[in-house]
Amino acid sequence: MLDIDSEPSYPDHMRWRAFALAMAGLGGFLWALDSCDPGYTCQEGTHIVQPGDTVWSVAEERCEGDIASASYYIRTGSDLGPTIYPGDRLIIPKGDG
Repeated sequence: MLDIDSEPSYPDHMRWRAFALAMAGLGGFLWALDSCDPGYTCQEGTHIVQPGDTVWSVAEERCEGDIASASYYIRTGSDLGPTIYPGDRLIIPKGDG
């Protein structure tokens, strides 16, 4: 018959293994959380679009760090549509980094 009132009898090494796995998982989670938003820094100002420019290429030229976030904020801050044209003015934010 099964005794449901008694505690499970796990060997000590199994408890330590479970503890170590939990701590490793927590450490990995905290590391990932910390590295989610590395930020970016840009040379603040404006940029007049030249033939061949893309928002991404301008962000690479004027910013450091998270280029994806920088290009997003350049595009949204400049209030432009999905396509940019020579002569358009891009507003380059200082960044959040």
